[in-house]
Amino acid sequence: MHARAIMAFGALTALLVTGCGDSTVGEPNPTDNDNPDTSTTNEPDSDLPHSGAPAVKDPITDLRAFERDPCSVHPDNELAAAGFPVDTSEEELDASAGAVCSYILEGVRAGTFTVTLAQGERGGISHVYSVHQDDLIELFEEADDIHGHPVVIAAEHDRRDKGECGIYTGLRDDAGLDVQVTFSNEERSEHHDAPCDAAYQLAELGIETLRGDT
Repeated sequence: MHARAIMAFGALTALLVTGCGDSTVGEPNPTDNDNPDTSTTNEPDSDLPHSGAPAVKDPITDLRAFERDPCSVHPDNELAAAGFPVDTSEEELDASAGAVCSYILEGVRAGTFTVTLAQGERGGISHVYSVHQDDLIELFEEADDIHGHPVVIAAEHDRRDKGECGIYTGLRDDAGLDVQVTFSNEERSEHHDAPCDAAYQLAELGIETLRGDT
């Protein structure tokens, strides 16, 4: 993945889906050795949702299989059929925000995107609303739900005119799907002028996979 895209993704994801808590996916708790996967299936925190965030009415409760293989959320054949032909993909299972799959699209500088199963902070979409309330992000827009899952367009800086967008979809009150896209070359990417439309389409594909609709 291009270095600039990696840096932008890392900084933004850390802001949107990581809070002051120290619980992160991929970091074993020495007291939980007999049950290492409980953090992915526990009931959501009773304090969620907060900060004006909507509740996830039809939560996806078990994400463990996808956390072990985050690139399976967006299979290459489905991406190609949707207009996102992939050149390479790479997973990172121990990222602080959650399991990540990073993609480079076919074609020179055609674009990149990353998909994170965000559970590191366990604040879910409420955390995104919280950083918005604290004026820590420049871009925040609610979007249409995807199959009943709440969606927000959010970014530390609004760079939509440069082909960048981030969309966070609530999977459960304490977990979400974070999609970050970069289509920086207007001449080489059909998605440059509407990056949030592309990010929304990718989020929709991911939700359908996670729900078992495909």
